[in-house]
Amino acid sequence: CFFFSSRRRHTRSSLVSWARRCVQETDMGLIMQLFRKASWIVAKSITSCSTRGFGNTIKLRYVVAGSKDEKVVDAKIGDTVFQTAQKHEVPLEGACEGNGACGTCHVILEEPLYRKIEQAGDAEEDMLQVAFGRTGTSRLGCQIKVTKDFEGATITIPSQTRNINVDNLK
Repeated sequence: CFFFSSRRRHTRSSLVSWARRCVQETDMGLIMQLFRKASWIVAKSITSCSTRGFGNTIKLRYVVAGSKDEKVVDAKIGDTVFQTAQKHEVPLEGACEGNGACGTCHVILEEPLYRKIEQAGDAEEDMLQVAFGRTGTSRLGCQIKVTKDFEGATITIPSQTRNINVDNLK
């Protein structure tokens, strides 16, 4: 197993290759010893990967309808609109924790974006029927995954929500 020189710039793939060779050629004690010596290289590599993004993030803008509240965030491709909102403390409710069993994560998409993404399924349509402020471009945030098509898009959060699970108990 070879050890990286501290003067050489390392890519994530070179670090992964290095770790795989270590696992194949040595025992875990030696790997941990080498890792302690090189941890700053790994940390620096992970930090630079996340800040550069490598095309894995896009800019997404959340706006609360009827207010001046807005927030631009770095959204990870593959996460849902709901997960992204939760990670960045955007006020998007999710009573069912993103399982598609309520309508509280209802969002309104821009028309061009709405046309690019997959259509809502029957279960999602059922939840949207009772969503507050539903429009022709409404979706549940927990059901739509962020793709490169979302770059620079605006996601509008209705000013109110309607939780059918709680509202029916009253």
